[in-house]
Amino acid sequence: MDNIKMLYADNNELLDFNEVKDKMMTQKKKAMTNLKEQASGQMQLFQNIKDISNMVNDNEDFGHEVAENTLDALSIFNADMKILALNAYQLQDLLELTLKENDVMLDWITYLEQTTLESESAIFKAANKATSITT
Repeated sequence: MDNIKMLYADNNELLDFNEVKDKMMTQKKKAMTNLKEQASGQMQLFQNIKDISNMVNDNEDFGHEVAENTLDALSIFNADMKILALNAYQLQDLLELTLKENDVMLDWITYLEQTTLESESAIFKAANKATSITT
């Protein structure tokens, strides 16, 4: 439809009704083909899930095994999450200690700068006194 509007705006052309219909049908066919391709890919996933579900339902022992494996996987997941949470807290503590160490270093550097300035000032005053005594 946008192409039709552009043709009319640019050249004052209007397409024949059949041409418009053909173009619209071509676009709709392309859209439908794309939709079918996407749906067929999704259907394969659903079919795989259905096959697995049927296998589990057909064999009662297999269903128990799947349930046990699921619980084992869940407990391993929980243990892994506990380890990750512990690591996160340890990293947070390490970051806080690093920030404190940084503050101490900044205080030390500030102290050294002040001491250096005081020393330079004292040396400058001593040099001025020595210069005034010699003259």
